[in-house]
Amino acid sequence: MRAEGSSVSNPRAWAPSPVWPEGRGLFVLRPLLTLTRAEIRDALTREGETWLDDPANLDLRYARARARAAGALAPPLPLRESPPPGVFEIDPAGAIRLPRDVVPAHLAAALLCASGAERPPRGDRLARLVERLRSGARFTATLAGARIEADQAVLICRDAGEAARGGLARLDLAPGACGVWDGRWEVVAGKTALAVVALRGRTSSLPAEQRARLSAIAPAVRPCLPVLLSLDGDAPGELVLDDLQLEADGEARVRSLVLDRFKAAVGLLDQESVT
Repeated sequence: MRAEGSSVSNPRAWAPSPVWPEGRGLFVLRPLLTLTRAEIRDALTREGETWLDDPANLDLRYARARARAAGALAPPLPLRESPPPGVFEIDPAGAIRLPRDVVPAHLAAALLCASGAERPPRGDRLARLVERLRSGARFTATLAGARIEADQAVLICRDAGEAARGGLARLDLAPGACGVWDGRWEVVAGKTALAVVALRGRTSSLPAEQRARLSAIAPAVRPCLPVLLSLDGDAPGELVLDDLQLEADGEARVRSLVLDRFKAAVGLLDQESVT
């Protein structure tokens, strides 16, 4: 939250001044405990503030992450007992491809990482998805904010339908500010302010060379790609897949979080880079 002198429009975000009883020890105050994560983020967004998500919150090797998973009726995910997947692919657009015989723990991790979500899938729903994969049937499904396309392999990406439920929300960044868009992309603004939005409905506004690049990306993945919009003019949006050129031009720095988070979740990384 902001320093003294600013205000937040959500009155629940602040607790009254504490009264300190005489003769008592140290008190731990948690004024935001009654708020949901979504309410806190909404308040920060209204104030023009940004935040960073701790990837350890989703890393099931940590006790607190496993406790959250259990509280959300998630199945036990003994990642330490499951060797890292021998075959998987994560493309620059953040889509994950896994074999159909993927173990449930790794499938659950892929759903969370590809969707940027924080709540693991319920155990019964995950079990049904695993059963369908084992059957060899070809199908399309959604779970935990992710879209699953099962063919010879399994494609897992962000579900574009989440936009109707508050996902894929726009993120505004001041010059030089850093933020995480949709739980999947870390974006640092350059010299000018920018907005990060989903590509869905904006393809026609992209330059021709960027539209051509989309042909190499699976159709299901395209609507949820982030696009950078300049807030200092009417310039067309830029796909973050051009991040190297954007950074070279001093416009922005963009990094997909999907690969590192999935590697950390399945035990291929001891810790995630924060730069």
